[in-house]
Amino acid sequence: MEIAYEFPRYEATWLVECEQGPVAAIPLFYSSSADLDFTDVPIEPITLDDWREFAALEQIQQHVLVSEKADASIAIFATQSANQALYALNVGVDFQCPLPVLLVGADSANTASHLSGSLQAKITQGQSSNLVAYSASKNLPPELIITTPISGWFQCAAERGAGIAVVLELISRLKDKYRLQIVMTTGHELHHLGTDAVQDQLAISAHVPVLHIGSCVGVANAYMVLSSNQNDQAIGQLSRIFTHDYACVVQRDAKQPVQEWPGESRNWVNGERRVLSLAGTDQHFHTPLDTYSRINMQPWVQIVENLEQGVAVLLETKSS
Repeated sequence: MEIAYEFPRYEATWLVECEQGPVAAIPLFYSSSADLDFTDVPIEPITLDDWREFAALEQIQQHVLVSEKADASIAIFATQSANQALYALNVGVDFQCPLPVLLVGADSANTASHLSGSLQAKITQGQSSNLVAYSASKNLPPELIITTPISGWFQCAAERGAGIAVVLELISRLKDKYRLQIVMTTGHELHHLGTDAVQDQLAISAHVPVLHIGSCVGVANAYMVLSSNQNDQAIGQLSRIFTHDYACVVQRDAKQPVQEWPGESRNWVNGERRVLSLAGTDQHFHTPLDTYSRINMQPWVQIVENLEQGVAVLLETKSS
Protein backbone atom coordinates (compact mmCIF):
# COMPACT_ATOMS: atom_id res chain seq x y z
CA MET A 1 0.00 0.00 0.00
CA GLU A 2 1.04 3.60 -0.53
CA ILE A 3 1.26 5.92 2.45
CA ALA A 4 1.39 9.56 1.37
CA TYR A 5 3.08 12.46 3.10
CA GLU A 6 3.40 16.15 2.29
CA PHE A 7 6.58 18.18 2.13
CA PRO A 8 7.92 21.45 0.67
CA ARG A 9 8.96 20.50 -2.88
CA TYR A 10 11.87 22.20 -4.62
CA GLU A 11 11.04 22.75 -8.31
CA ALA A 12 13.52 24.10 -10.83
CA THR A 13 14.36 24.44 -14.51
CA TRP A 14 17.80 25.48 -15.67
CA LEU A 15 20.18 25.86 -18.58
CA VAL A 16 23.96 26.15 -18.23
CA GLU A 17 26.39 26.80 -21.08
CA CYS A 18 30.00 27.61 -21.84
CA GLU A 19 31.56 28.69 -25.13
CA GLN A 20 31.81 25.05 -26.22
CA GLY A 21 28.10 24.35 -25.65
CA PRO A 22 25.71 23.00 -22.96
CA VAL A 23 27.11 21.96 -19.58
CA ALA A 24 25.64 19.23 -17.36
CA ALA A 25 24.44 20.86 -14.15
CA ILE A 26 21.99 20.47 -11.29
CA PRO A 27 20.81 23.00 -8.69
CA LEU A 28 21.64 22.57 -5.05
CA PHE A 29 18.12 21.81 -3.88
CA TYR A 30 16.56 24.25 -1.41
CA SER A 31 19.16 26.91 -2.03
CA SER A 32 17.51 30.28 -2.62
CA SER A 33 14.54 30.66 -4.99
CA ALA A 34 15.43 32.27 -8.31
CA ASP A 35 14.19 33.58 -11.64
CA LEU A 36 17.26 34.88 -13.39
CA ASP A 37 19.63 34.85 -16.33
CA PHE A 38 23.36 34.96 -15.62
CA THR A 39 26.51 35.59 -17.65
CA ASP A 40 30.19 34.78 -17.06
CA VAL A 41 29.78 33.48 -13.52
CA PRO A 42 33.06 32.00 -12.19
CA ILE A 43 33.23 28.37 -11.08
CA GLU A 44 34.42 27.62 -7.54
CA PRO A 45 35.79 24.15 -6.67
CA ILE A 46 34.60 22.08 -3.71
CA THR A 47 35.90 18.71 -2.55
CA LEU A 48 33.64 15.80 -1.71
CA ASP A 49 33.67 12.83 0.61
CA ASP A 50 30.83 10.42 -0.15
CA TRP A 51 30.24 9.72 3.53
CA ARG A 52 30.51 13.36 4.69
CA GLU A 53 28.46 15.50 2.34
CA PHE A 54 27.83 18.03 5.08
CA ALA A 55 31.49 19.07 4.71
CA ALA A 56 30.83 20.01 1.07
CA LEU A 57 27.77 22.01 2.14
CA GLU A 58 29.91 23.87 4.65
CA GLN A 59 32.36 24.76 1.88
CA ILE A 60 29.50 25.99 -0.29
CA GLN A 61 28.05 28.17 2.44
CA GLN A 62 31.44 29.76 3.10
CA HIS A 63 31.93 30.54 -0.60
CA VAL A 64 28.37 31.85 -0.91
CA LEU A 65 28.94 34.37 1.87
CA VAL A 66 31.89 35.76 -0.09
CA SER A 67 29.87 35.82 -3.32
CA GLU A 68 26.96 37.54 -1.60
CA LYS A 69 29.24 40.31 -0.35
CA ALA A 70 30.40 40.78 -3.94
CA ASP A 71 26.74 41.29 -5.00
CA ALA A 72 26.62 38.05 -6.99
CA SER A 73 23.18 36.79 -8.04
CA ILE A 74 24.15 33.10 -8.19
CA ALA A 75 27.02 30.80 -7.22
CA ILE A 76 28.37 27.87 -9.28
CA PHE A 77 30.51 25.08 -7.85
CA ALA A 78 32.48 22.29 -9.49
CA THR A 79 32.05 19.01 -7.61
CA GLN A 80 35.41 17.25 -7.29
CA SER A 81 34.00 13.72 -7.16
CA ALA A 82 36.01 10.53 -7.63
CA ASN A 83 35.34 10.42 -11.38
CA GLN A 84 35.27 14.22 -11.91
CA ALA A 85 31.61 14.02 -13.01
CA LEU A 86 28.72 16.15 -11.82
CA TYR A 87 27.78 15.05 -8.29
CA ALA A 88 24.37 15.73 -6.69
CA LEU A 89 24.33 16.66 -3.01
CA ASN A 90 21.71 15.50 -0.52
CA VAL A 91 20.16 18.29 1.55
CA GLY A 92 17.35 18.69 4.04
CA VAL A 93 14.19 20.60 3.18
CA ASP A 94 15.16 23.13 5.84
CA PHE A 95 18.48 23.93 4.13
CA GLN A 96 19.02 27.67 3.81
CA CYS A 97 21.36 29.55 1.52
CA PRO A 98 21.29 33.28 0.68
CA LEU A 99 22.04 32.68 -3.03
CA PRO A 100 20.81 30.12 -5.56
CA VAL A 101 23.49 27.51 -6.25
CA LEU A 102 24.25 25.39 -9.31
CA LEU A 103 26.56 22.38 -9.34
CA VAL A 104 28.64 21.23 -12.32
CA GLY A 105 31.25 18.51 -12.66
CA ALA A 106 34.96 19.10 -12.31
CA ASP A 107 35.26 17.83 -15.89
CA SER A 108 33.28 20.90 -17.01
CA ALA A 109 35.47 23.21 -14.95
CA ASN A 110 38.49 21.81 -16.77
CA THR A 111 37.18 23.22 -20.05
CA ALA A 112 35.64 26.51 -18.86
CA SER A 113 36.28 28.93 -16.01
CA HIS A 114 33.02 30.89 -16.36
CA LEU A 115 29.47 29.83 -17.23
CA SER A 116 26.27 31.48 -18.43
CA GLY A 117 22.64 30.42 -18.43
CA SER A 118 19.36 30.68 -16.57
CA LEU A 119 17.68 29.29 -13.47
CA GLN A 120 14.08 29.30 -12.30
CA ALA A 121 13.55 27.76 -8.86
CA LYS A 122 10.79 27.87 -6.25
CA ILE A 123 9.32 25.98 -3.31
CA THR A 124 5.83 24.52 -3.72
CA GLN A 125 3.63 22.21 -1.66
CA GLY A 126 4.48 18.65 -2.66
CA GLN A 127 3.41 15.12 -1.89
CA SER A 128 5.18 11.79 -2.10
CA SER A 129 4.46 8.25 -0.92
CA ASN A 130 6.22 5.38 0.77
CA LEU A 131 5.40 1.78 -0.08
CA VAL A 132 4.52 -0.61 2.76
CA ALA A 133 3.65 -4.28 2.35
CA TYR A 134 3.22 -7.38 4.52
CA SER A 135 3.89 -11.04 3.81
CA ALA A 136 1.10 -12.02 6.22
CA SER A 137 -1.89 -10.21 7.68
CA LYS A 138 -0.93 -6.70 8.74
CA ASN A 139 -2.90 -7.37 11.91
CA LEU A 140 -0.21 -9.86 12.98
CA PRO A 141 3.00 -8.40 14.41
CA PRO A 142 5.91 -8.72 11.95
CA GLU A 143 8.98 -10.73 12.87
CA LEU A 144 11.27 -8.73 10.58
CA ILE A 145 11.20 -5.32 8.88
CA ILE A 146 13.01 -5.12 5.54
CA THR A 147 13.59 -1.56 4.38
CA THR A 148 15.30 0.12 1.45
CA PRO A 149 15.13 3.58 -0.18
CA ILE A 150 13.60 3.79 -3.66
CA SER A 151 14.47 7.36 -4.68
CA GLY A 152 17.72 8.67 -6.11
CA TRP A 153 19.64 11.09 -8.32
CA PHE A 154 19.83 10.71 -12.12
CA GLN A 155 19.28 7.10 -13.28
CA CYS A 156 20.51 5.78 -9.93
CA ALA A 157 20.50 2.29 -11.44
CA ALA A 158 23.29 0.76 -9.40
CA GLU A 159 23.11 2.85 -6.24
CA ARG A 160 19.41 2.22 -5.76
CA GLY A 161 18.12 -0.22 -8.39
CA ALA A 162 20.41 -3.08 -7.42
CA GLY A 163 19.35 -2.82 -3.77
CA ILE A 164 15.68 -2.89 -4.73
CA ALA A 165 16.32 -6.06 -6.73
CA VAL A 166 18.07 -7.60 -3.71
CA VAL A 167 15.09 -6.77 -1.49
CA LEU A 168 12.58 -8.27 -3.93
CA GLU A 169 14.58 -11.49 -4.18
CA LEU A 170 14.96 -11.68 -0.40
CA ILE A 171 11.22 -11.23 0.05
CA SER A 172 10.54 -14.16 -2.27
CA ARG A 173 12.93 -16.33 -0.23
CA LEU A 174 11.80 -15.23 3.24
CA LYS A 175 8.05 -14.63 2.92
CA ASP A 176 7.14 -18.22 3.81
CA LYS A 177 9.60 -18.38 6.72
CA TYR A 178 8.85 -15.15 8.58
CA ARG A 179 6.14 -12.52 8.92
CA LEU A 180 7.66 -9.60 7.02
CA GLN A 181 6.91 -5.90 6.95
CA ILE A 182 8.46 -4.31 3.86
CA VAL A 183 9.08 -0.56 3.97
CA MET A 184 10.29 1.16 0.78
CA THR A 185 10.92 4.84 1.30
CA THR A 186 11.16 7.96 -0.84
CA GLY A 187 12.86 11.23 0.04
CA HIS A 188 16.19 9.65 0.96
CA GLU A 189 18.08 12.54 -0.67
CA LEU A 190 16.16 15.03 1.48
CA HIS A 191 17.67 13.74 4.72
CA HIS A 192 15.54 10.60 4.88
CA LEU A 193 12.26 12.49 4.67
CA GLY A 194 10.19 9.43 3.77
CA THR A 195 11.61 7.28 6.57
CA ASP A 196 10.78 9.95 9.13
CA ALA A 197 7.26 10.18 7.71
CA VAL A 198 6.53 6.45 7.71
CA GLN A 199 7.80 6.03 11.25
CA ASP A 200 5.47 8.82 12.36
CA GLN A 201 2.51 7.34 10.47
CA LEU A 202 2.87 3.66 11.38
CA ALA A 203 2.90 2.07 14.80
CA ILE A 204 6.24 0.32 14.32
CA SER A 205 7.40 -1.65 17.33
CA ALA A 206 10.82 -0.74 18.69
CA HIS A 207 11.48 -4.45 19.27
CA VAL A 208 11.09 -5.76 15.70
CA PRO A 209 14.51 -6.42 14.09
CA VAL A 210 15.34 -4.49 10.93
CA LEU A 211 17.26 -5.43 7.80
CA HIS A 212 18.33 -2.25 5.99
CA ILE A 213 19.53 -2.48 2.39
CA GLY A 214 21.22 0.78 1.45
CA SER A 215 23.15 2.18 -1.49
CA CYS A 216 25.35 0.42 -4.05
CA VAL A 217 24.47 -3.14 -3.01
CA GLY A 218 25.46 -5.27 -6.00
CA VAL A 219 27.66 -2.65 -7.67
CA ALA A 220 30.90 -3.68 -9.34
CA ASN A 221 33.90 -2.61 -7.23
CA ALA A 222 31.73 -0.91 -4.61
CA TYR A 223 32.99 -0.57 -1.05
CA MET A 224 30.29 -1.91 1.27
CA VAL A 225 29.95 -2.08 5.03
CA LEU A 226 27.81 -4.60 6.90
CA SER A 227 26.82 -2.97 10.20
CA SER A 228 25.09 -4.59 13.14
CA ASN A 229 24.51 -3.96 16.84
CA GLN A 230 24.34 -7.67 17.68
CA ASN A 231 26.47 -9.42 20.28
CA ASP A 232 29.99 -10.75 19.76
CA GLN A 233 28.82 -14.25 18.92
CA ALA A 234 26.48 -12.98 16.19
CA ILE A 235 29.15 -10.67 14.78
CA GLY A 236 31.46 -13.67 14.58
CA GLN A 237 28.82 -15.61 12.67
CA LEU A 238 28.25 -12.69 10.28
CA SER A 239 31.99 -12.37 9.69
CA ARG A 240 32.12 -16.03 8.68
CA ILE A 241 29.12 -15.59 6.36
CA PHE A 242 30.37 -12.39 4.72
CA THR A 243 33.87 -13.61 3.94
CA HIS A 244 33.96 -12.20 0.42
CA ASP A 245 35.79 -9.07 -0.69
CA TYR A 246 32.65 -7.01 -1.33
CA ALA A 247 31.94 -6.09 2.31
CA CYS A 248 33.54 -5.66 5.72
CA VAL A 249 31.64 -6.43 8.94
CA VAL A 250 31.48 -3.70 11.59
CA GLN A 251 30.02 -4.09 15.07
CA ARG A 252 28.28 -0.98 16.34
CA ASP A 253 26.94 -0.31 19.81
CA ALA A 254 24.98 2.27 21.74
CA LYS A 255 28.16 4.15 22.69
CA GLN A 256 28.72 5.18 19.07
CA PRO A 257 26.95 8.24 17.62
CA VAL A 258 23.95 7.20 15.55
CA GLN A 259 25.49 9.18 12.65
CA GLU A 260 28.10 6.42 12.36
CA TRP A 261 25.41 4.13 10.95
CA PRO A 262 25.16 4.28 7.14
CA GLY A 263 22.22 5.92 5.39
CA GLU A 264 18.71 5.33 6.68
CA SER A 265 19.81 2.57 9.06
CA ARG A 266 20.45 5.35 11.60
CA ASN A 267 16.71 6.14 11.53
CA TRP A 268 15.92 2.62 12.71
CA VAL A 269 18.50 2.30 15.48
CA ASN A 270 17.32 2.63 19.05
CA GLY A 271 18.37 1.16 22.36
CA GLU A 272 16.55 -2.16 21.92
CA ARG A 273 16.09 -2.98 18.23
CA ARG A 274 18.52 -5.31 16.47
CA VAL A 275 19.60 -3.89 13.11
CA LEU A 276 21.53 -5.40 10.21
CA SER A 277 22.54 -2.92 7.51
CA LEU A 278 24.38 -3.38 4.22
CA ALA A 279 25.29 -0.19 2.36
CA GLY A 280 28.14 1.18 0.31
CA THR A 281 29.46 3.68 -2.18
CA ASP A 282 31.49 3.71 -5.36
CA GLN A 283 33.05 6.25 -7.69
CA HIS A 284 29.86 6.74 -9.75
CA PHE A 285 27.65 7.28 -6.69
CA HIS A 286 25.34 10.34 -7.13
CA THR A 287 26.54 11.02 -10.69
CA PRO A 288 24.99 10.67 -14.18
CA LEU A 289 27.40 7.77 -14.76
CA ASP A 290 25.43 5.56 -12.36
CA THR A 291 23.79 3.40 -15.02
CA TYR A 292 22.70 -0.23 -15.38
CA SER A 293 26.19 -1.20 -16.54
CA ARG A 294 27.42 -0.63 -12.98
CA ILE A 295 25.40 -3.60 -11.65
CA ASN A 296 27.48 -6.75 -11.29
CA MET A 297 25.29 -9.84 -11.16
CA GLN A 298 27.97 -12.16 -9.77
CA PRO A 299 28.33 -10.51 -6.34
CA TRP A 300 24.60 -9.73 -6.42
CA VAL A 301 23.76 -13.45 -6.26
CA GLN A 302 26.27 -14.00 -3.46
CA ILE A 303 24.94 -10.99 -1.54
CA VAL A 304 21.37 -12.34 -1.60
CA GLU A 305 22.49 -15.72 -0.31
CA ASN A 306 24.63 -14.15 2.41
CA LEU A 307 21.85 -11.80 3.52
CA GLU A 308 19.43 -14.71 3.79
CA GLN A 309 21.87 -16.35 6.20
CA GLY A 310 22.44 -13.02 7.95
CA VAL A 311 18.71 -12.64 8.61
CA ALA A 312 18.70 -16.02 10.38
CA VAL A 313 21.49 -14.77 12.66
CA LEU A 314 19.65 -11.48 13.22
CA LEU A 315 16.47 -13.22 14.34
CA GLU A 316 18.18 -15.80 16.54
CA THR A 317 20.46 -13.59 18.65
CA LYS A 318 20.22 -10.69 21.07
CA SER A 319 21.72 -7.21 20.91
CA SER A 320 25.13 -6.53 22.39
